[in-house]
Order: sequence, then C-alpha cells, then structure tokens
Amino acid sequence: DVAPDGRVTYVTEGMLRAIHRRPADPRSLPYDQGATPLSFRRLDAQLVTPGERMRLRFALFPTAVRIAAGHRVRISIAGADTSVFTLY
Repeated sequence: DVAPDGRVTYVTEGMLRAIHRRPADPRSLPYDQGATPLSFRRLDAQLVTPGERMRLRFALFPTAVRIAAGHRVRISIAGADTSVFTLY
C-alpha cells in the first residue's frame, strides 16, 4: 500500500524457488495448497536457464486489507535471495 505522500505499508508476501514452478494435480498432493498447487518433487524440478522466459505462478499469504482511495498497490519481485534459500 503506497500512500499519496510515498509512505509504504507492507501487506503480505509469497515466495517460490523457480526450480519448483511445475504445477501439480491437486488430487496428487497430501494437502490442499490452494489456488496454485505446485509439485515440489525432485523428479518434477525444472532447471532455470538464464535468459529463457518462464511462467511462475504462486500464491501470496492470505490477508485482508483495505486500500484507501488515492493509495496505490505495489508488487515487488526480487530474485536470488541468498539469505532465504540454499544454493546448490
């Protein structure tokens, strides 16, 4: 949430390692992953090729927030977050 004066309020987040981007059949999963089920199985891993386009779908953690009139919604995407994922 970005106010007209530039003040930013953090609302929610989501995360995904691009190698785990393969969609899954929800019936094959041990639990409900919601609207964007992913496999996460080693067998289903899809390597990332630099410069190659790919589609990434992931859910944000659920939240409820009212965005005031005149405010904007900002979506930020970051890559290579080495403090979160182990690279191998």
